[in-house]
Amino acid sequence: MKVSRYAILKIISSLFLGLVVIFDAAAQEGVSKQLGDYHLTLYPDIQGDVLDLEAFTKQSDQEVFFGVTCSAMSPFPSMQVLLFEDEIISEFPRLMKASYQIDGRPGDVPLQAILKADLTADRFVNRLRFEVDSTKVQKRMDLMKQAYHRLLDELEQGKTVQLTVEHRHTGKKSYRFSLQGLKAVLQPYQRVCR
Repeated sequence: MKVSRYAILKIISSLFLGLVVIFDAAAQEGVSKQLGDYHLTLYPDIQGDVLDLEAFTKQSDQEVFFGVTCSAMSPFPSMQVLLFEDEIISEFPRLMKASYQIDGRPGDVPLQAILKADLTADRFVNRLRFEVDSTKVQKRMDLMKQAYHRLLDELEQGKTVQLTVEHRHTGKKSYRFSLQGLKAVLQPYQRVCR
């Protein structure tokens, strides 16, 4: 039985594509570990280079989480607080005033918070995403990057962070989290986070 070159190439390309899908699926699973008070998950590409990372910690007595995520595809890191079940503060999206303190001292970077309400039959969560307030920092890419870098530096050097959000419909809410282990999480992945 004679097999054409076209058939052989088709078989080889199908096998290669299958391997790519398998490696890609394995890369999407991520690698998790605990560093200090942070649970770190790394998402590598096919070559094993880290493309994304997520680091979260939790308040010991409430369903409130704080996390930092970085992606090689995004110019800025993301900082968020997740509120579950009884901790939910709004059923509607909100743009909120935000501030923070590191070890009791006010932070240098002006922030705002965007609240996303995810309320379905099986899941209740508020996502508070903290961003550099672009109305208080010039909207130039280099200045925005510098502001995010300052924020990460402050977080890495501190022991605790207190994040405060305020809106006329929800009032003022504050959340305190440990920063122990965050520096160990972020330092090896400067390429992704900065």
